[in-house]
Amino acid sequence: MIRRTLVVIGHALCVLCGIVLYALLAPQNSPGQPAHFTRTGVNGALVFRVDIPFVSSPLLIGDTWLFLAVGASAFLCLLFVYLQKKRAGDSRTLTHKPFTAIVAFAVFILTLIPSEFYFVSSASIVALGLLLNLLAFFLLWCGLAPMVRRFLTMESTEEFLGASYRGLRDRFLQSPAVIIVGLMAGIHFLLSNWISLSVFDGVPHVQDSIAQFFQAKIFASGYLTAPAPPHPEFFEFLQIIIRDRWYSMYPPGHSLLLTVGVIAGIPWIVNPLFGTLTVVMLYLLGRELYGETVGRLSALLGLCSPFLVFMSSEYMNHTPALFFFLLFLLFFARAFRTKRTRDGMLSGAALGMLCLIRPYSAAALALPFLVAGFLWLRRDLASLWRPSSAFVVSFAGFIVLLLLYNELTNGHPFVFGFQVRWGEQVNPGFGEVNAGQSHTPWRGFLQTLNNLIGLNKYLFEWPIPSLVFVLLLFFGNRKSPWDILCVGALGSVAFAYFFYWFQDWCFGPRFLFEAGGLMILLTARGIEQLPSFFRESAFSARRIRMVSFATVAVLFLSGHAFNIPPHIRFYQNNYWGVDGEMAETAKKINDEKALVFVSSSYESVFFLNNPFLHGVVYARDRGEENQRLIDRFPNVPVYRIDRHGFSRTSFEH
Repeated sequence: MIRRTLVVIGHALCVLCGIVLYALLAPQNSPGQPAHFTRTGVNGALVFRVDIPFVSSPLLIGDTWLFLAVGASAFLCLLFVYLQKKRAGDSRTLTHKPFTAIVAFAVFILTLIPSEFYFVSSASIVALGLLLNLLAFFLLWCGLAPMVRRFLTMESTEEFLGASYRGLRDRFLQSPAVIIVGLMAGIHFLLSNWISLSVFDGVPHVQDSIAQFFQAKIFASGYLTAPAPPHPEFFEFLQIIIRDRWYSMYPPGHSLLLTVGVIAGIPWIVNPLFGTLTVVMLYLLGRELYGETVGRLSALLGLCSPFLVFMSSEYMNHTPALFFFLLFLLFFARAFRTKRTRDGMLSGAALGMLCLIRPYSAAALALPFLVAGFLWLRRDLASLWRPSSAFVVSFAGFIVLLLLYNELTNGHPFVFGFQVRWGEQVNPGFGEVNAGQSHTPWRGFLQTLNNLIGLNKYLFEWPIPSLVFVLLLFFGNRKSPWDILCVGALGSVAFAYFFYWFQDWCFGPRFLFEAGGLMILLTARGIEQLPSFFRESAFSARRIRMVSFATVAVLFLSGHAFNIPPHIRFYQNNYWGVDGEMAETAKKINDEKALVFVSSSYESVFFLNNPFLHGVVYARDRGEENQRLIDRFPNVPVYRIDRHGFSRTSFEH
C-alpha cells in the first residue's frame, strides 16, 4: 500500500513539475526570448533569471546550479523509467541496431549544443529552452504513462476515440489526392498571401530580397542592367553594384521569377505561389520515395511549418530554391525508377534552375544524390545512360546561361556579383572577411551549431526539438537509402556553410531552409514508422498511431499558440529596418516626376525607384550635399520624407 502510494505521488510530482516548467517557458516576448526566463547580469556575473508569476522577487540561478538541476532531473527521469520497466519485467529494447541508434542520438544532440558556454546568443537561449521543454514533456510523459497505458488497453477506447480517429484517418488517406492536397495547397496560398499583405505590407523587407526585386524591375524593362545613377553615393545600397551600370549582385534566377509578378503588377504573389507549389511537391516527392501516406503527411507538415509559411510570405529566394530542389529530387528519383529520358531531362533542368537562384546551396544540396546516382549508374549503365545523358545536357544548358549572365554583367563567366561588390574575401574559406572580422574554423563550427539549433526551433515551432521524429526514424529498423541521402544533404549543406563567413537567422536558419524540406519528409516518415519503432509493444499499430496523432496535434497547437503571435509582432515591427508604412507614405507623392530625399530607413523606399530613374526618384538625404543631386534634376519638385510623413523643400530650381 505504501509503495503504491509513493508511486502515485511520484507520478503526480512528475506531472506537476512538467506543467510548471512548461508554463514558465512557453510565453514568449519575441521569437526565442521566453517571457519568464532570461539571461541577465548581477554583480558583474551572468545568471539566469526566472520570473515566477505572482512571486515578487525573481529567482536567480547560476550556470552550475542550472546544469546540475537539468542533469539530475534527466537522470531521475531515466531512472524512473528503468525501474518501472524492470518492475514490469520488460527487458525489450527499442532497436536491434544499437550502433545506429547511438549515432543518430549523438547527431541529434549535436543539433542542440549551445554555441557558447555562456548562454548569451539567441541560439543558446533557444537551445536551452528546447532542452528544458524536452525535459518538461518527458516529465509529463513519465507521470501520465500509466494512465495512458490503462486508457489504451480499455475496450471502450475504440468506442470513444477509435472510431473518430479511424474516420478522420480514412478521409485523409482515402479521399482523392487532388482534393486533399489541393485543399492544403489552397490554404497555404491564402495564408501566405495574407501574411505577405498584412504583416509585410506586400513589400520586400530583407536587403537581399530588396536587391533582387530591384533587379526584377530591370529585367521587366527588357535589360540586364541599367545606367548608373548620377552621384551614386545618393543611391548606395548594400547588395547593389554601382559602376558604369547598376544591378543586383545576386544570380538572376529569382529575379527572373519576380519579373513575372512585376509585369503583372502583383509581385508579392510570386513567393506565396512557389510556397504553395512546394506543398504539392512535398506530397509528390513523399509519395515517390515513401508511398502515399508519407506524401500526404509531408504536405500537411509543410502546410503547418511556420518556417515555410513565413519564408513564402516575403520575397526571399529560398522559397523558389526549395521548390526547384524538390522538383530536382522528384524527377531524379523517377529517372532511376522509370529509366525515362524525359525524367532525367526535367531533373537536370530543375537543378540548373536552382543553380541560377542559389548556386552554392545547389552544389551542396545535390552532392549526396549525384554521388549516389553515379554509383547506381555504374551498376546499370545500359538502361540509365539515356536519362543520365539528358540530365547532363539540360543541366549544362542552365549553367551556360549562368556563365553568360556573369560575362555580360560582371565581365567574366566565373566572376559572380558577390565578388564584384565585396571582393574575393567574401568567397567561402577562412581568413579576413569584408566585415572586418576573421572567419575561423571555430567560428564556422559555432555558426553551424547555431543553424542546427535554429532548424530544431523554426521548422515546426514545437516546444520540443522539431527533428525528434527524424531521430526516432533512425532508432527503428526500416531505413531506406533515401533516408540516408536526405540526412546526408542536410549534413552537406551545413558543412558547406561552415566555410561561409556570414550567418543569420532570417525567418529561421535560412541557409538550411532548402534542407528543411527534406526534414519535413523525414518527419512524416518518422511519424508513419512509429508502430515499427514500438514493434514489441503490447498496443496495436492503430492505437500507437492514434497516440502519435494526438501527440503531434498537441505539439502544433501548444507551439503555435505561444510562438506564432510573437513572430507576427516581430515581423510587423519594421523587420530588417523596412517600414511598410513609410513606403506607403512615399507612394502618396502624386507628382509625375519628383526628387525625394530620405532621411532615415532608406531600405523602406529604395525598391520604389525605377532603375532608369523615371518618375519619382528616391535618394539618400546627405544634407548640404543634396544640392549636387538637385542640380541633375532641374525643374522638378523636391521632397523630404521620414517615418512621420513627407514635406516639400525649398531646394529646387
